[in-house]
Amino acid sequence: MLINQAGAFTSTIVIGMSAGLLYDYYRAVRAAYKLRKIGTFIGDVVYWLVTTAMVFGMLLWGTWGELRLYVFIGIGLGALLYFHLFSRAAYRVFRLKFYIIHRTWALLLWTVHWLWMVVTYPVRLLLFSLSYPYRLLGSIVNKTGGGFKTAWYRLVGRRVERGLGGLRRRLSRLVFWRKKKDD
Repeated sequence: MLINQAGAFTSTIVIGMSAGLLYDYYRAVRAAYKLRKIGTFIGDVVYWLVTTAMVFGMLLWGTWGELRLYVFIGIGLGALLYFHLFSRAAYRVFRLKFYIIHRTWALLLWTVHWLWMVVTYPVRLLLFSLSYPYRLLGSIVNKTGGGFKTAWYRLVGRRVERGLGGLRRRLSRLVFWRKKKDD
């Protein structure tokens, strides 16, 4: 009987330590992803749901679902022991884990980026070599664009305007172009 109670008390201490471990993991996630207000709120809700489910399951397994004063004392004592003995080391391990994940992801993205640059380099070089003469011609035309317009108008534009004006006058003399007046 005493051995069963000692085992149940030990399991409540383990439950408290596990809850502390989960909290340190959540702290590391929050620090790694720099969660803001809504992210922290969602993270808190998820943490408490997971912790509640874990504590409930472990209480069913370790103490057969009995809630007595020693259960709360054991959970508190386990959390206190964890935070004084193991918290700093566990938090560093979790931060290192997220740092390694971050660096691996950055290295993967960098590798994909450079592979993409190497694969598309011939296409970009071809497009640049084909578009360079067109861009050069376009810049020359843009710089002298006003002068071309003025010269074109002086050479051709006036004559075209005069010709169109004379054509309009001749067409308006025709009978079928005039509007009929109602008597």
